[in-house]
Amino acid sequence: MEEVKKTKTAKEDERKKRKSKKRFWVLIDLSILFFFFSLLLYRPLRYSRPEPIETDEVSTYWTHELMPEIYNGAQRRMPFEVVIKQEKINEAVASSGWPKFSDGFSFYAPEVFFEPGRIILIGAARLKEVEFIITVAGEPVINEAGLLNLHIIKVKVGAVPVTIVSKIIARKMYTKQISEIEIDADDWRVKILSSLLNDEPFEPIFDAEDKKVRIIKVDIEKGELRISFEPVSESAG
Repeated sequence: MEEVKKTKTAKEDERKKRKSKKRFWVLIDLSILFFFFSLLLYRPLRYSRPEPIETDEVSTYWTHELMPEIYNGAQRRMPFEVVIKQEKINEAVASSGWPKFSDGFSFYAPEVFFEPGRIILIGAARLKEVEFIITVAGEPVINEAGLLNLHIIKVKVGAVPVTIVSKIIARKMYTKQISEIEIDADDWRVKILSSLLNDEPFEPIFDAEDKKVRIIKVDIEKGELRISFEPVSESAG
């Protein structure tokens, strides 16, 4: 009789140990899941979530300041530099019409940061009622041939790096888009998009009305972006 009791007690102890171990691993799994979602939902402290500026007009920063400065520099037919301030570019971006929608995905409240050697874009994205903060870091590089590449060096959702995955998705989207619609390969907007999504360098020559200019240098410091231009001769353009 005593042996039977000991056997039952041992079995009960074993069951309790198994239950305790199972609860322990469930707790670990939940903790990992909670930690992962916390990383996904992380919001950078410097991100201020700017409010959009409601307007139907193009930002006066483009039309009254930046474009006239480039135009005047091009007319002088000498090398010149344009300085873009972080606060100015963010005012212009805020008035560019947000949110943007694509296949149930929305992107809004973008904010630009200039850091040494790189441009950071942080914005909010919503998918199926869940909001995430996306951070994209880009590095403008002019190679030895004078071609400009807007190289994406980092992409994060919350605090989770997704650079490799996002590049694969971006290239698939790019390939799909160019196969479905007719595009003008000489359009500078297409060139910029190709560089961002497909890592394709391009010749950075732009029209300043009746003149052409080339970007020869890009310097990024904290809070400002400096772009150096040189005139392009009519034969080269």
